[in-house]
Amino acid sequence: MVFVYTNNGEKYLLYKILYYFESVCNLQLFYCINRQMLIAKSTITFFEPFSNRKILLHLAIRYSKKAIVNRLKISDLKSG
Repeated sequence: MVFVYTNNGEKYLLYKILYYFESVCNLQLFYCINRQMLIAKSTITFFEPFSNRKILLHLAIRYSKKAIVNRLKISDLKSG
């Protein structure tokens, strides 16, 4: 099961696995930053260094967990 958060702050529980959403979403608009999060690229407001190998993404939506991505994946995220 996956929780989906909307730009309006709404939260929905969907009975699918994250891999399913990754396979059906337009990868020009969405990006799987780790095994727990698939985000809309348009929700990223800015990047912040988190550690030597990680970047913290600040998102336009309210979410209780930190969106952290490996520094090596950032170029894929910025270019896509």
